Amino acid sequence: MRWLLLVVVIYLFLVAPSLQKRRFKQTHYAHRGFYAEEGFKENTLPAFAAAIKKGVGIELDVQFSKDKRVVVHHDDDLKRLEKVDGLVCDFSYEELQAYQIPLLTEVLDLVDGQVPLIVELKSTSFQQVPKLCQSVYAILNKYQGTYCIESFNPLIVAWFKRHAPEVMRGQLIQPAKEYPNVALGIFLNSFLYQFMTRPHFIALELKTTHFNPALWIARLFGARFALWTVRSPEEEHKDVDVYIFEKYTPKN
Repeated sequence: MRWLLLVVVIYLFLVAPSLQKRRFKQTHYAHRGFYAEEGFKENTLPAFAAAIKKGVGIELDVQFSKDKRVVVHHDDDLKRLEKVDGLVCDFSYEELQAYQIPLLTEVLDLVDGQVPLIVELKSTSFQQVPKLCQSVYAILNKYQGTYCIESFNPLIVAWFKRHAPEVMRGQLIQPAKEYPNVALGIFLNSFLYQFMTRPHFIALELKTTHFNPALWIARLFGARFALWTVRSPEEEHKDVDVYIFEKYTPKN
């Protein structure tokens, strides 16, 4: 019986989220800006301006350009949106301007605290994680508006826990089969690494199963939950705190 109790205690220690309670400022965040509804390109200044006009929060993605500028773009490469071969990190910011890819600082100047932000740091190489986190935090730390950060990469979330504990942080999760490596997906869905990250919220992909004891424990300890990507009001679940949405206009 003692061994069982010890195992339970160790498991709770490993998977428990942060005990610091944090709240989102809004329930709806436009996925990569309010772009699909208005015919704009995702993660661009016009898409973000449209979200501000609608009064909804904004979710956006950041990564490095070749010259180590923090730019706002989702994909690792330019193929899907621009039909151009090459990784974003292979282009300088000056070159990326031709594709309407803004700097994070430009987006922050536009938003200026009018709506809250969810800033996703894209996964990068082990060596680049500290540099990306440092650069993003240096920019966000000067920003007066409301924001939080999230990432699929636990190393990024762990960096913010250690170096910027005041920043609300979240772990992105999707079904195990959606990861490049299923074994990695199973591990990430196990939450056994959360002793390093202690996220304030979990951002679940819409199809992620809720039959996961780690999620129940996170809820018990007071973690918030976000759901992505919601594409209709009918997909809004009552058991989450935030909807990262696209292709419809929320009623509230």
